[in-house]
Amino acid sequence: MLLIPNVTYADDSVKVVDELDYLSLEDEQRIISYASELTSLHNINYVFYITDEYTDNISLQAAEKLESLGYYDGFIFEINYGIREYEVVCMGSVEYLRGYLQEALDVVYDGIANDDYVKANKDLLEKLLIIYS
Repeated sequence: MLLIPNVTYADDSVKVVDELDYLSLEDEQRIISYASELTSLHNINYVFYITDEYTDNISLQAAEKLESLGYYDGFIFEINYGIREYEVVCMGSVEYLRGYLQEALDVVYDGIANDDYVKANKDLLEKLLIIYS
């Protein structure tokens, strides 16, 4: 059976890639709405990616997904069910923020623990707006 991931596009700067088809269309649209403020203010890209594909290196997997979507400037927030980890990776003009990402990543725990990925994204994106502004 061929698995085709659910990819939602808001515009060219925000994508939701849900390989597990976990999110509803409404959830995806809410995430896109939250991300649009950050992406439009700073002219960067944002991807939220849910997968269960095994990896030894979630940071590398996230960066490769960002590049495979044609993004070389922005953030990707990955949740990987296969290895039970999550990560935020940045590339391009936001690379200098790498040191702040752990602080931003700390705010997503409650949302992830409760399987509320809309909340996790909202909390992360609000924190990134504060850090990046």
